[in-house]
Amino acid sequence: MKACQDCGICCLETEMFLSNSDIKRILKKYSDFYEVKNFAKLTKYGFYQLRNINHHCFFFDPETKKCKIYDVRPKGCRFYPLIYNLEFKKCILDKLCPNRELFYETSSELRKNCIKLRKFIEKELGISLNQK
Repeated sequence: MKACQDCGICCLETEMFLSNSDIKRILKKYSDFYEVKNFAKLTKYGFYQLRNINHHCFFFDPETKKCKIYDVRPKGCRFYPLIYNLEFKKCILDKLCPNRELFYETSSELRKNCIKLRKFIEKELGISLNQK
């Protein structure tokens, strides 16, 4: 997988879920700077999501177009632009990412990461994907 080109589009109006391990990892490194309520919001479904401020992720620096916590960013951000489409029950590359062709260069790499993404969603977020 190649590196992001730092366009920042994925950080605008984010709906990224956060697992408990994501939150713990962020707080372990940045507890002197942030509290959960600063960067996460609890949805009506009982899941945490990254909080948006001024239409972008709390951790996104719009001037540099970089993540302020890149080294401990949430797992969902690490998988991106690979996302799981609940409607079609499959992994896809997000069309919003203008550089999606730079990621997951082989179908084998894409499949392996899709398996990891599905495990993350089911085990760490507790969302059943009902794969049959």
